[in-house]
Amino acid sequence: MSLQQNKLCCLIVRELFGEVAESVTHLLLRGAAPLNRVCPPGVMKQKAKRALAALMHHGLVNFVSQGSLVLYSIDALAVQRILRYPRYLQQMKDNFSDICESIIQELMNHGRLPLSAILFTVGCRVFALDPSKLAVPEIEKHFKLLRKEGFIEQCPRVTDSESYLKNNEELVPSFVSKVVIEVDVKAEAIHERIVSSAADEGDHPDKNILWRISGSRFDAQIRDSIVIEAAVRKTDELGGALVKKMLSDSSSRLHQDPIVGDISFFVLKSDILKLCLNSLAEKLRDYLEVLQSGTLKIVRKIGDSGGGQYAIALKDTVDVLTAYAVRSIVQERHGTKAARVFALMLDNAFVDQEQIQQTALIPAKEAKVLTYILSENHFASVREMRKSVGAGAGAMKSVYLFHVDLPHVVRGLVERCEKSLGNVLCRKEAEVMDSERLMDKKRRVDALLKTLVEQGASQEELKEVDAMITPPERDLVTKVNYVLDKLSSAELEIDSTLLLFQVYLEFDEMAKRKRSSTRGRGRSKRAKAS
Repeated sequence: MSLQQNKLCCLIVRELFGEVAESVTHLLLRGAAPLNRVCPPGVMKQKAKRALAALMHHGLVNFVSQGSLVLYSIDALAVQRILRYPRYLQQMKDNFSDICESIIQELMNHGRLPLSAILFTVGCRVFALDPSKLAVPEIEKHFKLLRKEGFIEQCPRVTDSESYLKNNEELVPSFVSKVVIEVDVKAEAIHERIVSSAADEGDHPDKNILWRISGSRFDAQIRDSIVIEAAVRKTDELGGALVKKMLSDSSSRLHQDPIVGDISFFVLKSDILKLCLNSLAEKLRDYLEVLQSGTLKIVRKIGDSGGGQYAIALKDTVDVLTAYAVRSIVQERHGTKAARVFALMLDNAFVDQEQIQQTALIPAKEAKVLTYILSENHFASVREMRKSVGAGAGAMKSVYLFHVDLPHVVRGLVERCEKSLGNVLCRKEAEVMDSERLMDKKRRVDALLKTLVEQGASQEELKEVDAMITPPERDLVTKVNYVLDKLSSAELEIDSTLLLFQVYLEFDEMAKRKRSSTRGRGRSKRAKAS
């Protein structure tokens, strides 16, 4: 883990779980550790245990048993996913329904819940908004849809037999394999308890069967949305609908393969007609041709049967989008000419100084400065090569070739993104602390106004209460809200870029492993042949 990633994880945990949990996270980021090493100095062991339990309940900390020792470790990626929760909820609202959004929000707030508790809490929300729309079976139907789509997964369940390994005072439970257990929940009883304003859902047989959100499934959905947005920019909304349909037909929801969504032309056309997209069906061949042309080849033709077999070139699309994103960052930081030089290095494997000057049409002195800037900021790499310049022995000349190691560049930018996210969180915290009293006063006045309106107060009374916030204070509240909104927007944009870079690095690692395994098989075959 990088230093910036550690700082970002600590900031996120402190904002949501408090300072004790932040101290526990800081210790766990150093590596897996037993409980006695997780307790921060000056903190009671019981408080550290509660903080550790809260982090485990939200899926941020895992544990394994090694002999008589229990080791705890933190999942930094799961911690970073917390920043994407607003985007996850927006996905639920756009692609599914408000009830699905409420289900996901409850699981985010509580970490993990049984189905009966989910039905009860979401049902209470619906009942508070409109009692006539309360239908517990309908909420359960939405839950099953999310489970089918992979956005919700069942937590590992403790075995019924208490076969625990005892280590001092610690208990290490053993878990059964991830098999989905179906339990009938009494929807009518939950409905009655909601209507009667009961405090909880009561006793149900599923209290030990817990559910949580699948962060990897949500990340895959965001990744697919990035590919769809690229298709929309390349063509139009119909092109985006075509790519969305091909991605949704993929057999694996968490597809990590370079090429996904294999489908024939006639089957694809039939499916599009079922969606009533007649204009897209008429020009389907043209859209497929455009999507598999140019630099950004989103669609690839992989066969000729059934009118042609087409698939989404996921890895190639992510590679091109990553290159575009890096070039945009270079342009923002160092200018248009630097971006031109960077693009030249990216398109050509190795180029020397003279080729850069001639191809990029930049004066020699300025080209040297730009290549130095790119090298200094780790956007370009330099390789020294020696070649002979004459017939005499020992007459050699050093030639410096510039090239772009894109995975290395992206790893550096990932750290910068994490540092930027940390700075945004610190700035938001400072803004909130500086105006904490004023914002608290504004909330109290708004709550009082709402109560008076419900009680039927006169306009004079409402104006008198509203005047408790002076015009300068009102302007300051508006300014603070504007700054917080801008920071939240920047946080989402940075995290979107960070996710794109992380997906690119995942594909790059998979390609490396595939190449190494191929070389290993080749060596073993040659050894057998010899």
